[in-house]
Amino acid sequence: GRLFMPDGTFDEGAFTALFKKQLDGLRANTDPAAFQDAASDWVTSYINDVLDYLHEKKMKEASYQFLRVIIDRSALFGVKKVNVPAALLQDVFSALPNAKADHKNATSTRKKNSIFQAALQVFGEMGFHRATMDMIAQIAGIGKGTLYRIFESKEELLEQLMIEEYRKIVANIGAIFSKDGDILAELRQMIEYWVTYINDNPVVYKLILAEDVTSGTNGKAKFYQHMDEWLPLIRVRLSECCERNTVKEMDFDTIVYGIFGFIDGVFHKWSSNGMRYALTQEIPGILECVFNGFLTEECPRERFQMPIIAQDVANLSGEG
Repeated sequence: GRLFMPDGTFDEGAFTALFKKQLDGLRANTDPAAFQDAASDWVTSYINDVLDYLHEKKMKEASYQFLRVIIDRSALFGVKKVNVPAALLQDVFSALPNAKADHKNATSTRKKNSIFQAALQVFGEMGFHRATMDMIAQIAGIGKGTLYRIFESKEELLEQLMIEEYRKIVANIGAIFSKDGDILAELRQMIEYWVTYINDNPVVYKLILAEDVTSGTNGKAKFYQHMDEWLPLIRVRLSECCERNTVKEMDFDTIVYGIFGFIDGVFHKWSSNGMRYALTQEIPGILECVFNGFLTEECPRERFQMPIIAQDVANLSGEG
């Protein structure tokens, strides 16, 4: 279930993260000289198991999508050889009429990604308002006319770029909270992921914060809108924590957006200092403040919000 988007489509991002984690674990626990054989055996077994299942369910198009992605990721992560039985390949290739359309879409996606990367480079160097479509086309290595056939304006390009980034972010955060593990550990992983993402994508993050870049792209508001729409699971999990008295009685926005707002401030400090160090160095301090506050154990503490039950008792006794 974790490998599919809410609308039922195959989630390549979630699959890639899971696949890489498995290979990293195998690499760490295997002698380097034996890794290729071990990886080949594991990937081959995994492919056969999944394709057998999809064959039973008569999901030919899903079989093609899965095989295309796992072969691509195997090559990307250094697995040099995989074996697929001819009967399974024959079944997969019977979906090639749809695969051709998918290849066309994949080509279009690669072109868009190339344009997005060029746009980020230009936006980072020139700023959004000074950037031009000519500059972006030149960096992307395409003609200006081709660029305008894909995006009618610089504003539309930016909006589509940001939507694509929102989807990646939400998919990765969603994968963290879909493990049914310790919610506090997952909250920590979310913070670590988010700070690392900002460290690696400062231009994107500045565009998210810049709500007035264009009238049609209200960065932070749209980002939070995507969070609300695509991550309902976080709300459910945090509600369970409140019921178990693990987390104080606060609503989702106060907890999660409060954390994101705190990280905004840390980013501002980092940016003001010229980004001369890795933002990820701030992760321990962020985690300490979020989970334990910034007061020492010796400092007297004042309660600002009483639990609901305590408030009810106080009201009944006339103390409230």
